[in-house]
Amino acid sequence: MCDNNPKKQSQDFEHQYLRNEIETNKKMIFERALIIAGTALAATILPKEAKGIELLGIPAIAALAFNFWLSVNRLRSNMRIVAYIQLFHESENEMEWMGWENSLRIYRIWLKKCKDEYNFSETLHSGIDQYDNLSFYIPIRYLHIAMAFAISFFMSYRVWTADQHTNIVWDNLSLWVILFNTIAFIIFLIWILASSYFRPKELLHGIEKDRIRWVAVFKSYRMGCLKAALFNEAQQPATQGFGPKSGPHL
Repeated sequence: MCDNNPKKQSQDFEHQYLRNEIETNKKMIFERALIIAGTALAATILPKEAKGIELLGIPAIAALAFNFWLSVNRLRSNMRIVAYIQLFHESENEMEWMGWENSLRIYRIWLKKCKDEYNFSETLHSGIDQYDNLSFYIPIRYLHIAMAFAISFFMSYRVWTADQHTNIVWDNLSLWVILFNTIAFIIFLIWILASSYFRPKELLHGIEKDRIRWVAVFKSYRMGCLKAALFNEAQQPATQGFGPKSGPHL
């Protein structure tokens, strides 16, 4: 029998939409990295007469860095969505449903206004090792490192073989190109390995942390702690920064 309850239909649609969003976030993560690295490495087999190809290593490594950062952000977004689905759609004691966009708006305001009131350190010892959430993250991490190394190495190797082909022994320009490619890889490696934002252990309890955050967000909302912030945001002009004020942003 068809359920004609508009709210239930909206909840079901949102549930499916968010699950599709999780799958979309997982797509093109490996593919984008392979396209970037493949394009850069394919350029190394161009004729030796093609000048300046070796300098493509630096923007290619920068593109890999951006893709890796984007991949981590998508993983974190997935954790927030999964925690929301667990609490608002698939829990036996589902929380009061307000819709994803409204909930996300409240979540962001809470992070800005009220986050410091809560301590999430207890989740680090929750005993829930969510390795399933990292199943595709760790290979992505090392894949990006391997690809950046390959780009740096083969771009430098192209310079060296070009010099040998033309009987030029390591002129100054070649040394600079090799140096810049090597520095680009070292910076990339340090950025990935040294930043706590990218460490697997920082993501280990990501869903559990987001579950606690969502509960805290709506506890604050029900207690009225966010009402002032929501009201002040609603009073900001809709055209702020784009022309004359036209009234409150509702």
